Amino acid sequence: MKNDFNKFTKNDLPFDSYSDLPIETYEHTTKNDNEKNLKKRQKKLQEEQKIKEQVENPDPNNKKNTSNKKTHLKSNGQGLQELEELNEQNIRNFRHRSRRNRVIIISLVILLLLTIVGIAVYTSLIYLQSNCFLYVHGDCEATYIVDGNELSKFRTPNNLQGNRVFNADFDIKLESSGNYNVKFKIDVYQSNELLDNILIYEPNKELFQDGGDGYFYSRSPISGRQTINLCLGVILDRQYEDTLNVNNFKLEFHTYFERV
Repeated sequence: MKNDFNKFTKNDLPFDSYSDLPIETYEHTTKNDNEKNLKKRQKKLQEEQKIKEQVENPDPNNKKNTSNKKTHLKSNGQGLQELEELNEQNIRNFRHRSRRNRVIIISLVILLLLTIVGIAVYTSLIYLQSNCFLYVHGDCEATYIVDGNELSKFRTPNNLQGNRVFNADFDIKLESSGNYNVKFKIDVYQSNELLDNILIYEPNKELFQDGGDGYFYSRSPISGRQTINLCLGVILDRQYEDTLNVNNFKLEFHTYFERV
């Protein structure tokens, strides 16, 4: 059985409302809408054309626009000038810091070089001032006196060489009491090599005698609390005349005390 069409049984089907309207009403509404849209487009085109003409042909009497443009240009110029000034200030600050850093670095380098040179000179002086060494052995407190000065080490003259007499007055002060057998000897080195044929110059023969073994021995015990003379230096053999000098010369003076 065929059901009759009932429009009220439809649910949101497309164009239902249009299908129920009269055809004339629908056509009239569509026509009016088209006319309105056409007017809107025409008006929009006119406004766009007017704006285009104003942009292409600006009004010279429009002081407001001209003023705004000038103000804008002036503002841009001031900004550029400020940026340039800031850039120049940064460059000046950078150059100032660079110069300051260079001055600091140069000063530190000079200070470092002066320190190194000072240390080298000081070390050299210490080394050069000590080529003669004086030693005391035994149970007696004693001090060497060389040319009137209390010394334990000293430096020889710069003109020292072989085939010469190294002249120095060697005395020793016995600071302890008691009686002692005393002996002494002098060893001379060239570049740390012990030299032969080295003779004691002017030994004190009243107190000492040559033992023939490189030592001079006291003839009798020597009492303490006094200063005695040992010798007046050493004679350097002629075979070292061309090789021995102040830079490779070393002297060691040894004095031994034995309490009796």
